[in-house]
Amino acid sequence: ILINPDLRELIEFAQVRIDEDRGSRIEDRVSAMPRPVVPVQQLPQRISPSGYNSLVACPYQYFARHVLRLNELDEVREELDKRDYGTWVHEVLQRFHTEIPQLQSQDKAEAEQVMRRISDEVFAEALAHDYLAQAWLLRWQALIPAYLDWQLENEEAGWRYQGSEVPFEIEVAESLLLRGRLDRVDVYVGDIERLSVLDYKTQSIPVLKNKLKEPGEDVQLACYAFVQAAGAAAFVSLADDTVLAVSPTDDISELAQLNIERLQTVFAQLRSGTALPAHGAETVCGYCEMKGLCRRGEWEEKQDSGFRMQDSGNPKPETENGKPQTVNGVHHG
Repeated sequence: ILINPDLRELIEFAQVRIDEDRGSRIEDRVSAMPRPVVPVQQLPQRISPSGYNSLVACPYQYFARHVLRLNELDEVREELDKRDYGTWVHEVLQRFHTEIPQLQSQDKAEAEQVMRRISDEVFAEALAHDYLAQAWLLRWQALIPAYLDWQLENEEAGWRYQGSEVPFEIEVAESLLLRGRLDRVDVYVGDIERLSVLDYKTQSIPVLKNKLKEPGEDVQLACYAFVQAAGAAAFVSLADDTVLAVSPTDDISELAQLNIERLQTVFAQLRSGTALPAHGAETVCGYCEMKGLCRRGEWEEKQDSGFRMQDSGNPKPETENGKPQTVNGVHHG
């Protein structure tokens, strides 16, 4: 019995729109929403949680990144940014918890000095090449006391650090492996089978809560929980002056299973010739590096023109059961 019956929608509405452009005029297809169909032999045989997130956010984005492999092109960046900061903080925390796996057993002031020493060592190379790295180091150093307080609270709740940067590769469907790396795994005192998966984020608490507001919108924690058979999962916000674990409101074990079932369903559809359409959702397109490739501006202009014609008295195009169609179980308006 489902704890939350609404979660079943992840499976019931795991539909990807089919290719509707066959037989259309070339000039129409050029300005139409792209919806490529991938030959079975070219479908990826591995997918990461971030790749799965891309598939849910916009199937065409997934096509461009992971079928055409445009995400593998090296990006030349002259300035340090938040991605670099996140990488350094992950390394600091991995080294710190390897050296001090249980904070309760250490003097807090001494533990803070260890954290600051490791931080200086990790940021040193960046500082040698770019003085702007100093600002990122200062930002992290200001957060260290809050992180140590959070870690102590986590241990007082019964959790113990077990490992970090844990690689995984698990078969989830025919010719499909889920692979990636876990930021951190904790184990509960007295119950070695009770696990918690944690993912460090340099995003704010409201942003992370929004990620988890709709079940299935962000699949990262669900994938990690599935891999580890974990009964708890959370993003750990490392932003501003507060450190806080942000967890899904739904049962994570159930959510994990349903997300994997959806992934299996979608790839079965793709092997049957289902297309990978662009969504055109502003929340996705605003930060997507593939929006030029999908020609969003051109086909949106054509859609807007069509809507104006409808308002003038022309019949509206048919929709599925009179409702907007869905892709991968996620509505986009």
